[in-house]
Amino acid sequence: MQLETCTLEKDGQVATVTIIPPRLLTGGTADLHWELGEVFSALRGDNEIRVVVLTGHPGAPGEAGDFYAPMQPEFYDDPKLREYVA
Repeated sequence: MQLETCTLEKDGQVATVTIIPPRLLTGGTADLHWELGEVFSALRGDNEIRVVVLTGHPGAPGEAGDFYAPMQPEFYDDPKLREYVA
């Protein structure tokens, strides 16, 4: 899986998803939300994974960012996301 906004690492039964700066610095973006959806969809089908850790890149501020963006109608103007949620 080719990812630009986050990384996925597996170690035994643990998967670690790390959000890559500057995405963490600027809050959630459409690409980040799309890729997180793809990652979690893939992990859902992985029977070996028991725990998923969602984290930010070391050294980046721990701000939550704009994870409320999906609640705004203009968020869905992105064609990729319209396809994903339709």
